[in-house]
Amino acid sequence: MTDQTSPGRCPDKSPSKKPTSFLSLPCELRQQILFDASKPKFMDGIGSVVRRLGSLSRRVKLLREIDLQLNKDIDYVEKEWARRILKLERKEIDEVIGSASLREHLSNELSWYEKTMLEWADGGREKFFQKVWARTQYLAAEL
Repeated sequence: MTDQTSPGRCPDKSPSKKPTSFLSLPCELRQQILFDASKPKFMDGIGSVVRRLGSLSRRVKLLREIDLQLNKDIDYVEKEWARRILKLERKEIDEVIGSASLREHLSNELSWYEKTMLEWADGGREKFFQKVWARTQYLAAEL
């Protein structure tokens, strides 16, 4: 009987399992991979909430073209990106704005955006984007 691990000879392979696919991974892992691998650059820079949300919308549209089975994961990733955008906007305002009254005004606006995020699950992403766009137009008209 010959040793299966003798030099120059590979051990016999065990019965092979079916390779793991992206869709067979747990949803939490898929979501983290989608979040990290396709994180938009604007998440780390200075910019307006409208520009960031517009970029987010385009990015999500591309992700949705990959596979319909990923839609729930992409919904989660989109919501997390939107939350981080709003958090980043709040941080930028706190760092840049010196005027207490202006800070309070903008803080109230960001609170409005954050409350709107709560409607995400209720009315879906389109309702969220419509409210943000309408609010932005209203604020632009005020200035």
